[in-house]
Amino acid sequence: MQLEALSDQLYRKLREKFPEKTVVVEVVKVMEELGEVADLALRVHKRQRKRKSMPDEELRERMKEEISDVIITLVMMAKDLDIDVWEALKQRMTEEIKRPF
Repeated sequence: MQLEALSDQLYRKLREKFPEKTVVVEVVKVMEELGEVADLALRVHKRQRKRKSMPDEELRERMKEEISDVIITLVMMAKDLDIDVWEALKQRMTEEIKRPF
């Protein structure tokens, strides 16, 4: 199944469960998910307390999950705003490729 179809399916399921969810709630959710990514990034660079350390393989798997959560939350927010996130991504990536660094 394509990402667009999966995101549509997930969006419908989430809106059935949380019909009152607003863009403000989505922004807070993105911040929460980014906090989890930040925590894991600190662990990768050994900037967390020893009690928060975990094996590299587990850390990599958790990072993959949390980054995915951030992306999913942003895609759901884009749908709430009636933005075609896939088209927007294509457009921005094309612009970034052409941008001189």
